[in-house]
Amino acid sequence: MHSIIKGFHVLAKGNLIEAQKIAKDIYKNQRLLVGSGTFFGSGVYAYFLDNVPKLVKHLPGVVFEISQESIEKIHVPIPDKPDFQFFKIPGNIGDFISIKVLGFRNLKTAEFLEYVGELA
Repeated sequence: MHSIIKGFHVLAKGNLIEAQKIAKDIYKNQRLLVGSGTFFGSGVYAYFLDNVPKLVKHLPGVVFEISQESIEKIHVPIPDKPDFQFFKIPGNIGDFISIKVLGFRNLKTAEFLEYVGELA
């Protein structure tokens, strides 16, 4: 049995208008696009739902589930959290990664399912 994890992915680098545009495709097709911001290699980057930094909680994003076997953990110690981790779902730039959408945050429209759970 595969373990499932929940993640939070910031959409369109936080740009609300662009996030609202791409959210339709994400929800309809249950997928994320591998973009070009690849500091740790190509893939989709996300925060573990129980470890979302305060500075991104207000940004437009999608909450989703994915198999733990599909991710690579990235450890980046920060001053107040020496054990801080986020994750990457590896893929080639331009590819789509399949996910299960649980809802969206901070899109400021009733058009999309709002995730009402906690971002810790």
